[in-house]
Amino acid sequence: MTKILVPVDGSENALRAAAFAAGMAAQCAGVQVTLLHVIVPVEKYLKFFTDVPMPPMEDDLQKYAADTLAEAAAPFVNAGLRVDKQIADGDPGPTIARYAGDNGFDQIVMGTRGLGDLKGLILGSVSHQVMHLAKCAVTLVK
Repeated sequence: MTKILVPVDGSENALRAAAFAAGMAAQCAGVQVTLLHVIVPVEKYLKFFTDVPMPPMEDDLQKYAADTLAEAAAPFVNAGLRVDKQIADGDPGPTIARYAGDNGFDQIVMGTRGLGDLKGLILGSVSHQVMHLAKCAVTLVK
C-alpha cells in the first residue's frame, strides 16, 4: 500500500495539491492519503512582544485547522474516497518531514507558492524545507 501525506494550510496551492492527490488515489488502488494541518505556535511569531497579554487563540486555531482539513478533503469525499485528517503542532517544514518519516509515508504531495529557488531559499519556504528534510519523495504542485 502506498501512503501519501498532503500538508494543507488553506491556501489555493494546498487545495490544488489535495485535488492532485485525490486524482492519484482515484487512479491507483490501495493508496492511503492523509491530510495534515500544522498549527504554528503563536508565541513563535509574537515572542518579541513578551509584555503584551495574549488572548487565548487555541480554539480559533483548532477551528481553522478543522475547516481547512474539511475543505481539502472535499475532492476525496466527492470521489467516494477515504482520506484521513490529522493536526500537528510545530514549525511546519520540520513537522511535516518528521510526521512523514515517523508514520512511514512513501510520498508527500504539497502546494508551493511558486517562488523561485533563490526567493524560496531566502524566504525559507516550507516546501524547500520539506524537500531537504524529508526522507521520502516530495511532489510539489503549483
